Amino acid sequence: MVYSAPIVLFIGHRPQLTEKILNAITQVRPQTLLIFANGSPSPETEEKCQQTRELIEQINCETQVLTHLCDTYLDPPQRMATALDWIFSQVEEVVILEESCYPSLSFFAFCERLLTDYGQDERISHINGIKGHQQPSVTETSYDFSQYPHYLGWATWKRVWQHYDSKLKQWPQLYHQGLLKGLFADPQEQEYWTRQLKASFQGELKDGTLDWNLACWSQHGLAITPSVDLVSALEKEEYPSFYPTVAHGSEPLIQGNQSTLNHPKYVLPNQSSDQQIFSQFLAADPGFNIYQQLQQKREELEQTHLKREQEIVQSQYHEVYSKISQLREQLQQGQRIVEAMESSKFWKVRQKWIKFKEKALQFLGLSPQSKDQQSSNKILGLSFLRKLVNT
Repeated sequence: MVYSAPIVLFIGHRPQLTEKILNAITQVRPQTLLIFANGSPSPETEEKCQQTRELIEQINCETQVLTHLCDTYLDPPQRMATALDWIFSQVEEVVILEESCYPSLSFFAFCERLLTDYGQDERISHINGIKGHQQPSVTETSYDFSQYPHYLGWATWKRVWQHYDSKLKQWPQLYHQGLLKGLFADPQEQEYWTRQLKASFQGELKDGTLDWNLACWSQHGLAITPSVDLVSALEKEEYPSFYPTVAHGSEPLIQGNQSTLNHPKYVLPNQSSDQQIFSQFLAADPGFNIYQQLQQKREELEQTHLKREQEIVQSQYHEVYSKISQLREQLQQGQRIVEAMESSKFWKVRQKWIKFKEKALQFLGLSPQSKDQQSSNKILGLSFLRKLVNT
């Protein structure tokens, strides 16, 4: 029986691993096999890179083999972007494997069935080959749903790739729209992935899988996760420490059997499993714990500084208010004095004296006036003096 779902295999410069996974792939007799060969990362690995590519010619099953051979080495983000562009220029759906992983036969059946069942379901973006955590699965179904895509054997559709952006140009807008707050209830989880995506956007973190994560998350797409691991890593250093592995050099024995699927009733993420997955990501990144401690310390210092500033402002406010109260009291006291003086006989006599003094000065010409004003004032002054003498 021919396997209908297209399979893509990523290869590099490890011929022994590539030969092992090619043997597993040929057992299912895929109708289409796409091989994406990365370039050699160094002159020392060029010979092994060539040996790995020569294995392609030994594929003798009735399979259409399509190849993309890179002339130069591509780092993880470049490889992911280049490969996905090429893959989805050829096919509408695909099962993806690396040369350093080993799938069970159940993995192929699992992906083939669910690629068909959920092909038109926009709620689903990704099919995992592993459950993503080391705890025993408690679900009674063959699979459940997760916010987390994994990359140790996976499958997806062209419709999801249409939202893929290798440069994460949409990240700032999605961040300000609160994308991660809508996906993860745990603030620590939000902070972790914000930091990861920001570092990837700024070019500080070379991890092509974050680009695909964001393609799924931007559409609120979930990942299908099997209740048992269907793929194992042949080289532990290639993947996170909590991914399932087999002893290097031994024949892998995958126990997962998903020939008959028991489907879940609801399309909802398993929050308990996702929390276990995140705790493993967190444990594998001690730098994030240090970062959180520094951030917490900075917040404490900012709060202390803000509290001191508030105390200073409050003290200055009381000081200014006290001075204003004193000035108000002095002003009121001055007003009372003026009112008392204005109502006294002395004040009235003093007002008459001031007026007399002004006229006398004008008469004597001691005030700066024009000649006409001085002459007029002299006449008025003589008249005033006569009245003063006659009284």
